[in-house]
Amino acid sequence: MLSGPKREWQIVLLAMAFGAVILAFGRGRAFTKTDVVEVQITLITADRGDLDCGLDQSIQGLSCGFRSDGAAVTPPPALEARLAPYMTPDRRLLLVPGLFEQPALSERYDRERPTSRPKHRLKRFIAKCQMELLTKVPKVKVRFGKRNPWGDAGDAWVAKPRSCSVQD
Repeated sequence: MLSGPKREWQIVLLAMAFGAVILAFGRGRAFTKTDVVEVQITLITADRGDLDCGLDQSIQGLSCGFRSDGAAVTPPPALEARLAPYMTPDRRLLLVPGLFEQPALSERYDRERPTSRPKHRLKRFIAKCQMELLTKVPKVKVRFGKRNPWGDAGDAWVAKPRSCSVQD
């Protein structure tokens, strides 16, 4: 058995190899079109009407409530066809229509309506959803709050929720 500096270097090299494996495979594989993936999204019930995106095109009948110049789309898309931006914990941006129309999220919203409390008092929860990836858009405008400024984002997946569950 090795001792002293040689053993220490073996431990360091083993730790570096383990770290490289985690970095290479820790985020999972890349998303691809038509995949059905399971994602987690952290939310508060105020997100239902507070998140907006701006995109000039419609994708399979789905569209943002705004164009990329910030002008509202008229007529506005129905809730189940209106895209909104959501982030996964690993920082992937998804544009999802009608997320809060999913039964589990709708039920959560009905139990904890955001009108009676300030946002910082709302309990954060996780939506665990099966999403069908439709296409990737290279550039989109997003805002995470009606009073927040618009920001530019890239590489956003348009994804349709198939089923969701809620975890506290």
